[in-house]
Amino acid sequence: MDQPFNDGISSLAALSGKPLVINEDRLQGFKVAQFGKTIAVMPAKLMNEVVGMLTVMRNENRSFEPEVQIFPGVITDSAGMILMDAGLPHRLREAGDATCDHKVT
Repeated sequence: MDQPFNDGISSLAALSGKPLVINEDRLQGFKVAQFGKTIAVMPAKLMNEVVGMLTVMRNENRSFEPEVQIFPGVITDSAGMILMDAGLPHRLREAGDATCDHKVT
């Protein structure tokens, strides 16, 4: 708990900047397969930059049709604007850079 969870899928959606839907058969190689049978990962973007992710899953092996992806898409678009307005991506990047600059002696 209170640790980031690397599902192995979100990073693929973040790289492409496009929603990614994976069903049961292709999901088996990923850690999240234990939580459901279908996953949709929606990148939150602002000005073509991915600033967050929203992941939703189904317990049944049924795809997330494009019309079903509209609502999570609206949520991710809104979240992207909120995060950017708050300056969080920039502050997180700065914090990461500061952490990398420290040398352990």
